[in-house]
Amino acid sequence: MIKLSLPGNQYIHLTPAENGSASMGSNLHEDPGVPGAATYNAAIDGLEALVMAQHCAGIDVTEPKYAEAVATALEAIANHY
Repeated sequence: MIKLSLPGNQYIHLTPAENGSASMGSNLHEDPGVPGAATYNAAIDGLEALVMAQHCAGIDVTEPKYAEAVATALEAIANHY
């Protein structure tokens, strides 16, 4: 399993499969009952999809600079929503 540790005890984890794909999980989503959660969670879905696609394309998502970039994107999403 690959775990991207993000600020605030947040994370994304990827479990590579033998066929080159992977499964993913995270603790980034807001509770659906929180006002504005639907649009925030949609943005998080997009960020997670990008991380998954980049991993499957062979980009090394374990690099510290990669996690830094994801954290910056996560901060921008939080500031926007």
